[in-house]
Amino acid sequence: MSSPTPDAESTRSRTPESNGPPRTPGRQIFGYSATQIASGMFEWVDLTIVPLTLKLFTQSNLAISLVLSSFRICGMCVQPFAATRSDTCTSRFGRRKPFLLVGLAIAAAVAVLLGLLPSFIVEPAQRQTWWALGLVVVLCVAMKFGQDLAAGVFEPLRADLFAKQGLMGQSNAWAAVLVLPFILFANLGAMAYSDQVRLQKLSASAWADSVPGLKGLLLFLSTNPLLVSYTFGSLVFFVTLWMVRRFITEPQWDEALLAAQRQTSSLKQHAVRFFSNRLYLKLALYNIAWLMFRAVYMLFLSLFASETLGLTMKQLGQALWIKPAASVFIMFPCGFLVDRYGPKVFGLLGFALYLVTALFLLFVVKTEGTLFVAMGLFTLADALILTTLPPLVMLSCKEDDRGSTFAWIHILRASGAFAITPVAGWLVDLTGTYRSCYGLCVAIAIVGLVAACLVPNPRVRPGEVPVG
Repeated sequence: MSSPTPDAESTRSRTPESNGPPRTPGRQIFGYSATQIASGMFEWVDLTIVPLTLKLFTQSNLAISLVLSSFRICGMCVQPFAATRSDTCTSRFGRRKPFLLVGLAIAAAVAVLLGLLPSFIVEPAQRQTWWALGLVVVLCVAMKFGQDLAAGVFEPLRADLFAKQGLMGQSNAWAAVLVLPFILFANLGAMAYSDQVRLQKLSASAWADSVPGLKGLLLFLSTNPLLVSYTFGSLVFFVTLWMVRRFITEPQWDEALLAAQRQTSSLKQHAVRFFSNRLYLKLALYNIAWLMFRAVYMLFLSLFASETLGLTMKQLGQALWIKPAASVFIMFPCGFLVDRYGPKVFGLLGFALYLVTALFLLFVVKTEGTLFVAMGLFTLADALILTTLPPLVMLSCKEDDRGSTFAWIHILRASGAFAITPVAGWLVDLTGTYRSCYGLCVAIAIVGLVAACLVPNPRVRPGEVPVG
């Protein structure tokens, strides 16, 4: 089904949400930044806070990796569902926004419950039981369900809002600037106060006695310091929900065309179109290598820092802040350059730096300072590749088929991350060191370099969208 024609523009029914003057690109970019804030917080909670929570309930690194790999199963099912269904969704909020709003609300509510769980299961003997671990897994998967329901429409929404204006890269650049304060506070604020000793010292200070109830709250939090991080994450999810609701207005679509598309578009037809297209398969390999590297790199990073390097939560937060801060300075100019020159060269450079990062962690990192350098290298590589992903995928498919194309690419890349995660956990248990993960990262980065050589270099001028 082709995208709506100019003739259809006048026949589209206006929804209550879209009445009034159209949103300016600046206002839309501000609203779209909410999705990137949520994406950054999803990653921060899932890959930094959740592993530390799981460590309270099991000492098996393989078990932790299996739980985290279950996130990939959820992603393989929920994100493609949201992306595909949003192609043909009709509601007064738009095509993509309903999935964002519901997903963010679920993630925010469950994050608080997950943070409270260690306060209800206090005894170490109780925490090491199968039912306690099972309860943690259920809550983790429920939170991940909400995250994936929202994340499934991030990239299709970006293309809907900015592709025709030639602002795919620039929208990401400006969004990165607006995301920075949230992620910096997460790493330098919430992480610093997710420390038992620090909270106990604060509860004994004079100013804690001067505020009614504060001393008791600090003492309670000192028994479950990770609740600080979960509460902060939940609050950010609610803020991003409000931003999406308030500032994003989606393009209007002819409801008759969407209804016809629902009648003629099936899972089998989507699969045939996708797997018969060599371009899509190359893009899938590129995405698989990217997500597999990130999954293995971040899998045990917090445990590597705390157990192997002996860093505190505050020191870990100080090492992690470099990623969001540096990402802004990298992604901002790269967003404009990708729009102008195309994404291919930036993808090649990104995977080359992934390889350098993995080798550095494998052989060099032994102190907080060297971990800081490794985080800087990873940040540079990751920002370059992240800037290339939306243009590569969204400028290679039809307007009315963006969700289903993204869905299949996500299924494949999430499958790769799911398969590699327990392998990494098994390697750690086999070798007795978290560094073995980074040897695996070396191999993945080489695959990514090959994929970056194979993908095209799409560029777009305002008003036109190339179709693969």
